[in-house]
Amino acid sequence: MLKKVALLLCLLCIALFPAVQASEDEAVLLRKSQLLVQKAQRAEQRGEIEDAVALFEEAYNTYPKNIMPLMLWGKVLVKVGMYERASELLRQIPIQKLPAAGQSEVHLLMGKIAAAQGSIEDAASAYSQSLKAFDKNSVARMRLAMVNQILGMSSRTDELLRDFDSFVGFDLPELRLALMIDLQLANFGRALHTCAEMSRLRDGIGDEYGKPSLLDNILSSPPAIFFLNLPLGLGGGMSVFYFAAVFLGLCFFATRLTPPTAIWHNVVFVVLGVTAIMVAQSAMKRELFLALLQDDFSLNDSIWIIPRMLISGHLVAIALFAVYPSFRLLPEDQRPKRYELYGIWFFCWFFMAFVLIFQSRIGFGSRMLLLLATFAMSGIASFFVPLGRFVVFRLSSLLGYGDFASLSKHDLRKNGGVSFTDAKILETKSWKLIDKEEYEEAIMTARKILGSYDRKTFPLLWKAYIFALIAREDMVEAQQQISEFLEVFKNTSSFESGQLYEAFLKSRKGDFGGALKVIRGLPEHRIKSFTPDENALSLLVLARCGLACGDNVQAHIDLSKSLNVAKLPLLRAEALVEIAELDFNLKSKDALGKIKEKLTGLSGGDKISAYKNVILSIIAQSDGRSADALQLAEKACSGKINNSRACAWYGHLLCLSGEFSKAEELLGRMAPDSHDANRLISEVTSAS
Repeated sequence: MLKKVALLLCLLCIALFPAVQASEDEAVLLRKSQLLVQKAQRAEQRGEIEDAVALFEEAYNTYPKNIMPLMLWGKVLVKVGMYERASELLRQIPIQKLPAAGQSEVHLLMGKIAAAQGSIEDAASAYSQSLKAFDKNSVARMRLAMVNQILGMSSRTDELLRDFDSFVGFDLPELRLALMIDLQLANFGRALHTCAEMSRLRDGIGDEYGKPSLLDNILSSPPAIFFLNLPLGLGGGMSVFYFAAVFLGLCFFATRLTPPTAIWHNVVFVVLGVTAIMVAQSAMKRELFLALLQDDFSLNDSIWIIPRMLISGHLVAIALFAVYPSFRLLPEDQRPKRYELYGIWFFCWFFMAFVLIFQSRIGFGSRMLLLLATFAMSGIASFFVPLGRFVVFRLSSLLGYGDFASLSKHDLRKNGGVSFTDAKILETKSWKLIDKEEYEEAIMTARKILGSYDRKTFPLLWKAYIFALIAREDMVEAQQQISEFLEVFKNTSSFESGQLYEAFLKSRKGDFGGALKVIRGLPEHRIKSFTPDENALSLLVLARCGLACGDNVQAHIDLSKSLNVAKLPLLRAEALVEIAELDFNLKSKDALGKIKEKLTGLSGGDKISAYKNVILSIIAQSDGRSADALQLAEKACSGKINNSRACAWYGHLLCLSGEFSKAEELLGRMAPDSHDANRLISEVTSAS
């Protein structure tokens, strides 16, 4: 009997051994699978995604009954954007066999995939099933709330998050969603708490060296987070109300800074500003909120053009509350006009759009069209910012379109004032008027601007004014303006330029000793910084002083240098006249022949033509053609602009012909007390 029992026990052990062995093998495989999962999770934490995916796959293949590797494998694929493959893996999971939390997690992942693929309805269904499977899944609740907000069901969104006083403990992706939702629902108190939590999570995130910069600390502060996200999160009537208040505030500051204008200017500014913001918000809301459902969302991605435009536009609008009052530091006549104050925001808005589109990754064709459109809008807006047209004018001048964006002659002659921008444009154009011999317009422009603004602001225009007065031979007013110029610009870099014009005027009056004293008193370092025309003018004055002292050789050298350096046609013409008369007195016909060749490169208005005729008359007189010389000299004196030098030469020829009374009549057309007038008086009286 005992033998039979022992035999049965042996047979039973033999029968149970395979089952025990199999159970031990499964435990080993499960343990191995779990170890591989742990290894994969560590690789994922290190950012080694490829290794993590391979380890999760190996863990699942090692023990297929362990569903955890499959779910984590799918989660990693969702993280790296491989949504199709992740969806295939997650569908292999027997969801009904999972606990409630596991079921909720799988549905949550399916919702993330649907949201990433742009299927908002499928995402809503998946998040709803996730929350239904496990009501305590706060992540699913937050994402379902955002999906409902995207679908326009704000009441359902509010209902889902009503029990939350704050969102402490949530990760950063969910906190971003919470902040946008609270801003949409105008729940600003909870939004501020969310910003504080986001700041806490961001604390310590620094640059490449691991140390947060000052800017990082500022941008990571709760007020900064709230303020930067405000234009992105506000919606509907609250957004209209807020931005209308911002633009109305800017209107209030502008009205305190500028003279009264039509009320519709203010209305247009507010309406256009709010409309631009509302259109931008409507265009980006759905895409931005869908993107926020992705864990790796970053607003720094260059694809987000409109959201960054909104942030920039908001920052510019707030910054203008500090910029507008700063214009009070300027004299009242130099402050921008009201439309220029309003134009600042629109220029920044369109220019920022241009920059962001340039940096974006959109298609080449679409990008070019958008760049052209925003560049054109920026160009239009630049006409309505302080000194904007001045910058456009300078740029267009470089391209050969000098009159573009400038004030017309008709507008200049109106009785109204000239804006500061137009004044700076006209100052830049003043020397072009001198170059064209439009002295009357240059003088009119200078009188209008210098009489309205602080003259110290327009040194270039003032110098052109003085030069035009001397060229027109208005010696009295020229002397007055030079004296005032020297007084205003005392101890400045422009003072020596005023002294140079003083020496020029003295040489015209025949005070060569005074002119020479002024020129020799100029500091060497300032002479080196003179413009080419200022250098030419100083050489011309020195040459005239040399001629008065009988130093003909040095005078000829200085005149030749002046001719080579000068850019202004009038200075070149005056230097040529002096050289021609000197060569005539030296009886150098060959030199006069060379001067005649240079006349072809000299062009200009009445005064230049008169000087050319004077030179031709000198050459004719040198050749013994007295009749031609008289005829050319008479023609030189027939211009509309007074030309004492031409009259002096014509009078000299008349005296040589014995027509003293006719020569004396020329004195009425010459500048009183000028060197040329005194020379003709001396010649007439000595002959009589």
